[in-house]
Amino acid sequence: MLNVNGALADLLLSENLFDFYSPSFLLEELSEYKDKLMKILKSGSTDELSELQFMITKNIRFISEFQIDKNIWKEAQRLTTGIDFDDIAFVALTLHLNGILWTGDKRLKTGLEKKSFDAVVDTQTLVAISREKK
Repeated sequence: MLNVNGALADLLLSENLFDFYSPSFLLEELSEYKDKLMKILKSGSTDELSELQFMITKNIRFISEFQIDKNIWKEAQRLTTGIDFDDIAFVALTLHLNGILWTGDKRLKTGLEKKSFDAVVDTQTLVAISREKK
């Protein structure tokens, strides 16, 4: 998030290439890590951090986890069990939207694919797709 010249920021800042969605709790998570992010920024400016957060999140549609059906949560639980339960909301949202999960977590991607969940893409693949679309 802090490197506006990096691949992640490039993808998130590129308008009209992809539709990005996230569980709304991600915004809460960003707030929880505010102090850590401030230390990484080194400037100590909360305004700068707020501006970066706005830039990175402005093209993301945030969906409340409460909108996702309980049966989808059960499937997401099955898929994330033994891999990384912390990612259950992202998997549930992907199922809910019938979308594709973008993750930089190799363990998650590999684990989901082993469970025949192929709707997952890594950052390198998404960067390659974005270059083709430009």
